[in-house]
Amino acid sequence: MSISALEQFDKDAQSILSESAEFSESIEIVETGFSGFCIFDKTYEEFDPDTGAVQIVYQPRVILSSLDMVDKPVEQYQTATIRNKDYEIINVEEDVGTGIILIYLKNKNE
Repeated sequence: MSISALEQFDKDAQSILSESAEFSESIEIVETGFSGFCIFDKTYEEFDPDTGAVQIVYQPRVILSSLDMVDKPVEQYQTATIRNKDYEIINVEEDVGTGIILIYLKNKNE
């Protein structure tokens, strides 16, 4: 039995965001009780379509599987704990058919 491209994508995303994955980090969302795995970036590159330039962004963010978050929605101002450090969630980009959620953070101690 063959699986669809979407099912394969989800399977691949789950393997990347698992405990044994090389790049995954554990994350807890304090207010919802969510505990799982994410990809954590402190800096990343972003493409500006207006100028065609690539910019380096110095803002922490996490990438989560949207399937992991179905029962525990994430909202702005909640607290995410990653690497024993608390971050405030400042923006949530919901899944738009990609299977992932992007969450932008700021250090709670700043």
